[in-house]
Amino acid sequence: MTIQQCKYVLEILKMGSFNEAAKTLYIAQSSLSAAVKSLESEI
Repeated sequence: MTIQQCKYVLEILKMGSFNEAAKTLYIAQSSLSAAVKSLESEI
């Protein structure tokens, strides 16, 4: 788990949706989803 992945997950929880989290993180939703999927497979 990377610090960036932690930040992504925390932002998703804070915003309540992948779409809103992606907007506030200034990344594409697909990139955010891929990072979370990678984290899920690692765990």
